[in-house]
Amino acid sequence: MQSKETFNDLIERYDAALKEYGLSARTRLEMITRANVVTSRHEKLGKEELDGSITSAYVNEIEARHFNGEISKSFWTNVRRSVERFLFFVQTGEVKLTNPTKGSRVTLPNEYNHIAEDFLESFGFHPNTRNDARWAVHKYFAWLGEQDFTNLSGVGAEQIQKFLLDCSRSLSMGSVHDIKLYIAKLYVYLYDAGLSESSYQSLFSFPVNRATRLQPILSKGEVASLLDSIDRGTKSGKRSYAIMLLGAVLGLRACDVTNLKLSDIDWINGEIKILQTKTSETVAHRKLLLCHLPVTLGKHCRIIFSTRARKFRSTKCLFD
Repeated sequence: MQSKETFNDLIERYDAALKEYGLSARTRLEMITRANVVTSRHEKLGKEELDGSITSAYVNEIEARHFNGEISKSFWTNVRRSVERFLFFVQTGEVKLTNPTKGSRVTLPNEYNHIAEDFLESFGFHPNTRNDARWAVHKYFAWLGEQDFTNLSGVGAEQIQKFLLDCSRSLSMGSVHDIKLYIAKLYVYLYDAGLSESSYQSLFSFPVNRATRLQPILSKGEVASLLDSIDRGTKSGKRSYAIMLLGAVLGLRACDVTNLKLSDIDWINGEIKILQTKTSETVAHRKLLLCHLPVTLGKHCRIIFSTRARKFRSTKCLFD
């Protein structure tokens, strides 16, 4: 009778597979270190086989440390990917890890996974929003698994409150706000689908105050001084002046200015069109650039853009 593989045997087999795959000694050491942390946690709890809830708890701890500012995002990402690669090896015997579905970092039991995917399909989320919703829902279902709820039977207001409370202890208020939003939508779906006795909407009515990172607003005098400090006798100065005007006068965000193309500018109608990536809708800043600016500044912007128009394709970003 073949003896059962120990965690030490598993780690040795994993190391050999990583070496055969062609990874460097340093990379293998990092991978094995993370795998050892996972297995040692199981051994301390008297487990002889990998348990998804224990592994998820470890990943969640690392995530919480990242959101608390204790570790960098890159370190958190490396740890998470190392754990995912190790679990993938345990399940398949292979070390080549494919990219997971964006927004999904936890492997759920089939029942929870089906509910999550049906929920995402039913609401018709935009691709960007869909990833955020998947992250929140998977996090909630993974937490339920850690609380020994293998399905939604017995899950109610008490569990929802405890989950949100746990999130508030480990995540930023912005993340808690998003989680509350998507879990509220989830329970609307669960109630309509007959999977929950209530939608619990009153439970989600509390506000979450998100920290703002807005800088103080500059006065008109400070904006004028900033513009006057730019040397407009050079090409780079003219470029900087145009960028500052777009922000100061039109209120364009940095990402709007960065992605601005010559084809977005309609000189005849005095209009700049901005495409919002999250909604895919075009916002027109009509008759602001040329009509609301003093004539001299409007002409200055026109000269800058017209000069660059002779050098760049209309589809190329203006300030590349």
